[in-house]
Amino acid sequence: MKFNFLSIEPHSFDEIRMELDEASEQTPDFIEILKNHHDYLEESISVLTDVNASVADKQEHLSRFLILLDMHGHAEEETLYRRLISDDAKEARIEGLGGQDVHDVAYLMGDELLALDFTNVWNEQIESKAKVLANLVGNHLKEEEDVKFKVATKQFDAVAFDTLAKEYVIKCIQYLDADLTPPPAVADMLITTRNYREL
Repeated sequence: MKFNFLSIEPHSFDEIRMELDEASEQTPDFIEILKNHHDYLEESISVLTDVNASVADKQEHLSRFLILLDMHGHAEEETLYRRLISDDAKEARIEGLGGQDVHDVAYLMGDELLALDFTNVWNEQIESKAKVLANLVGNHLKEEEDVKFKVATKQFDAVAFDTLAKEYVIKCIQYLDADLTPPPAVADMLITTRNYREL
């Protein structure tokens, strides 16, 4: 069953971080936590592909989407894809490499949107690129759930899944915290550097 993500409030970063903290204290089901994170992305994909959504909503959801894409994408690459790419089966290796390629294209488009300063400016070029990115990732999530997860289930044993789940959660926490931590102000950096040099 597919949810109508436009009819619900999207998960906040605080909620997602809390869920990750809870998951880090146990061993979550690897595929289920990946699917949960797909749902978080789908919440923003629904807005970015909705012609009736307001500019403010699209700007807010694009910011949210890029942070979640960075968190989920990199953590997934360093766990699921790395394991698929190193597998004995050609089918698994092809799926891992193909997934990595889609992620690389998505990151490139995200960088292009950031360069267009979408949080301060919104135009048809930005809206079109955001929609293409959202559709690309949406199709990729469906392919993962329909194909890649099934290949992984066939190739990995329970011990491998548990290890991947724990590593994935740790990496998600690291990426999310890094993305949500504002860079130090230039003045603070100068003070820190000055104090360091004087020690």
